[in-house]
Amino acid sequence: MSPGRRSIVPVVLLFTVFLTLEGSLETWGPWGSCSNSCGSGSQSRSRACNNTAPLTGGTNCSVTLSETQSCNVQACPSCSGNVQADIVFVMDDSSSVVDVEFEKMKEFVRDQVDVFDIGSNKIRVGVLKFSSSANTEFNLNSFYGKDAMKNRIMNIGYTGGTTNTGDALSYMRTSMFTTANGDREGVHNIGVIITDGQSNNFTHTADHARAAHNANITTFSIGISSGSAMGELSEMASKPDSDYLFTVANFSALSGIHTAFQAKACVPGLPVFHNCGGHLSGQGSQIVSPNFPDHYPNNSVCTWTLTGLPETTFVFPSLIWTWRIRQTVIKIH
Repeated sequence: MSPGRRSIVPVVLLFTVFLTLEGSLETWGPWGSCSNSCGSGSQSRSRACNNTAPLTGGTNCSVTLSETQSCNVQACPSCSGNVQADIVFVMDDSSSVVDVEFEKMKEFVRDQVDVFDIGSNKIRVGVLKFSSSANTEFNLNSFYGKDAMKNRIMNIGYTGGTTNTGDALSYMRTSMFTTANGDREGVHNIGVIITDGQSNNFTHTADHARAAHNANITTFSIGISSGSAMGELSEMASKPDSDYLFTVANFSALSGIHTAFQAKACVPGLPVFHNCGGHLSGQGSQIVSPNFPDHYPNNSVCTWTLTGLPETTFVFPSLIWTWRIRQTVIKIH
């Protein structure tokens, strides 16, 4: 370098730019399930502030991240007052019902219980589930409190197996509807079978369905999905099918039949069956029976087993000596 000349040294200046990013919102998530199936409930949904996390001094989203709305505001069907019934739900948990679908089935049963006036002297509910075999989840006399019953329903486990509907119907009749397990004399028996497909033995199922009908168990038949066999559902259901047979496309659609099912199940005028004793005289023109009819409540069905004659059932809609012959033959076992 020549004397007197200055050197030039390049200088590089580095600048760091800090960007401030504000948080941004995700879209709203779906509405959650309603807290009640009728009579006004609530449901909520939420959204997060994490599409872009706030950076370097940026702020979180300042808007509402959750909201609540009313749902199922329609009035509940009347299942209160002096209504008495013993109701058993028969739940299919065979392998064709995956665990997520079984949860929907449990929600349906829970929501039905929601509208019932549960109590020792009111409506009693029992639950059994079936696949290859039938098992009691709880009996008619296990719970007289609604909240405890609903919690128990939602804690029922999933099993899987074949679809042995015939054994389930037999179990319902011989094990669930018994005095020891909470069935009450003179109180109407209702069975609700929920299944997604055809049983493993149609004849076996049909035989035990008839046995349930002959034991005066009013039977609702609920079929889910196109796999449900209509002939079998009809065999299980009480008559007419229009009152006691329901079908839905999938498990999520079960909630769509709440109101229709409740309207049929919550009927205070369902007949109560009594074996009244006594006999018929004058070729069936007169009824001779002790304390009859004043001993029995309104809307009862009285049955007699006749020697040498077909079994006959008479219905009296009120406590007066006016009778009409019921078309359905009820057998006494």
